[in-house]
Order: sequence, then structure tokens, then C-alpha cells
Amino acid sequence: MLEILLNNFEINFTIILYITILILVSLFSYVVEKSKHQETKLLFRFLVFMVYLIPAILRYDIGADYSSYETAYNMNNNYFKEIGYVWLCEILHFFGKNSWHLFFWMAVLTYFPLAFLIKDKYFYIQITYVLFMSYLKSYDVIRQALALPYLILSFQNMKNKKYFCCMLDITIATLFHFSSLSILMVYICSLLIKSEKVQKVIFVLLLISVISGFLKMILFNIIENYIPTYFHYLETMYGQNAELGSGFGIILAVFLPFIFVIMKNRQKKDNTIMWSTILFIVFRLAAIQFAILGRIADVLWSGAIYTYTYIDSYDTKYRKIIIYIFYVIGILLFLRWITGQTGPGTSEITPYISIFGDR
Repeated sequence: MLEILLNNFEINFTIILYITILILVSLFSYVVEKSKHQETKLLFRFLVFMVYLIPAILRYDIGADYSSYETAYNMNNNYFKEIGYVWLCEILHFFGKNSWHLFFWMAVLTYFPLAFLIKDKYFYIQITYVLFMSYLKSYDVIRQALALPYLILSFQNMKNKKYFCCMLDITIATLFHFSSLSILMVYICSLLIKSEKVQKVIFVLLLISVISGFLKMILFNIIENYIPTYFHYLETMYGQNAELGSGFGIILAVFLPFIFVIMKNRQKKDNTIMWSTILFIVFRLAAIQFAILGRIADVLWSGAIYTYTYIDSYDTKYRKIIIYIFYVIGILLFLRWITGQTGPGTSEITPYISIFGDR
């Protein structure tokens, strides 16, 4: 009986904790976007940062890869080869720090750019989208999660024609996860094909190739013959069909990006964002058949997030419906994950366990 009560307490505490994160981040990010005072904006950006950071650095053995990182760090075994991650580990080892400091600095490097470097306009909806799609996932895929904010910033800097900063962001992301280089597909496509009509035709053809399995066959052969480093993944769960679960994660991920691609906008669509969105949708759907493609989709999502900056240019009668559907799906997905019914890309996040041994 006592064990049952303890288990119920653990689950209830976890649900309360994650829902509190959802409410506070939504509230604080809304103030950042709407406030007209810079001091208030800075204060609430800091609060967003702390709400993201504190649960992440106080957790213990939460997330599928936590124990792998802890073991590799304690054994001083550079199992993960990205040079940025290796340098971080070596610096911490040099100062005699234990594995907790690794998770602390990885979390700081992940959440700081999200809280302080994303522009005020559309800050609320972008941070909320990251919360739905990436926050719980950041407990699992730690290096990929660290790369994501810098890729998001790369598109922000590209849109503002800060090309050096854009390349710097991509470089930082790549230092922590090699898959970040797949973002170059977006820039190559955006340079070669700028016609929106041609883009939509290619989008339809790519969707057909996904549904027919043709794209999976082509990519499988490319990896097998030209990227032998990743071939061993094909014999693991990454080479198999992904677990679809309820489908909420897929729906939330592609819903607004798909709307962005097919709907007419009063505002001219950015060519780079358009290509990032098209490729994101294609790879996210293809990852259902070929799980490893989810890594590329996660990279491309960093550009697709900017589809929300175009919501104001949709027809008024559709705009509110689109936003309402997005939030309903997002909240349902978030609740499903935190109650232990883990979805694609998240696992072992419930119940929450702290470094103090409390749950």
C-alpha cells in the first residue's frame, strides 16, 4: 500500500512540475513579447531561462541518454566525437568537475540562446512551440537539443542578412552534433530554386516519394554506399519504422508548416524558410518509415519554426482557427508525454527524479 502511495505521489509531483513549467514559460514569454519596457523584457527573459534551466540541471537519470553521458564522462571516454562536446568534457575534467557539471553547462548552452537571443516579435509563440516540441525532448537527445537553438538563430540572422552570424551559428551547432550540417540542404535549394510554384510541385513529388517508399529506398542506398559511418544505424532501431504512438507529435510538428506551404500569404514568403519547411515536412513524414531521418527533420525544424511569423498574413477567418488547433494539439501532446505515455522522441522522463533523491 505504501509503495502504491509513493508511486502515486511521484507521478502527481511530476505532472504538477511539468504543467507548472508549461504555465510559467507561456506566461513569461507572453510578457516578453507584449511589454514595452526593456527592463521588464529582460527580467522575464531571465525567468523563462530559469524555468527551463532549473528542472533540467536538478534532474537525475531523467532522459534515455542520461546514463550514457554520465558513464562516458566518468570513464573519460569520448564516445561522442563532436569536437565541441569533447572540448567541454576536457575542460570540466581539467578542473576536476563531476558529471553533474556536464549536464549543467549543456543545459545553460541549450536554453540561454532560446531565452535571450530570439527576437521579441513572435517570442511567445516560438518559445511555446519549442516547449511543446523540444523541451522534454532535450532531456533525451542532449547534444541534438543543444544544437537546435543555434540553428534557429541561424535562420533569424539569415533573414536579417547577418551572414557571418548565420554561419557562426551553424558552426557552433555542428560542434555539438554533426547532423546540423544537413541544414546546408536548405541553403543550396534556396539558391537554386526560388519560384514558389516550382517549390510546390517539388513538394508534391517528394510527398509521393515518401508515401510510395521510393525516398526511403534512395536514402538507404546512399547511406549504405556513400556514408558508411552511419551504416551501422540501419541495423538498429534507427533503420526501422518509428513508433507512431498517438500521432499527436507528427500532427503538431507538420500542422502549421504544412499550412504555410499550401496557403497564400499577403506577406511574401522567405525562400529559405520555404525550403526549410518543405524539407522538414518531407523528412518528418519519412522518419515514420526510416527512424534515423528524424535527426535530419529535427535540424530542418529550426527553420520551419519561423512559419509562425507568417500567421498574421493569413486570412483573418482562418488565423484564429489555426492557432486554436495548434494549442489544443500541443497541450494534449504535452500532457500525454508527462503522464508517462511517451511519444516519438521522448522516453524515461516520468517520474521526475532530482539529484537530491526526491521525486
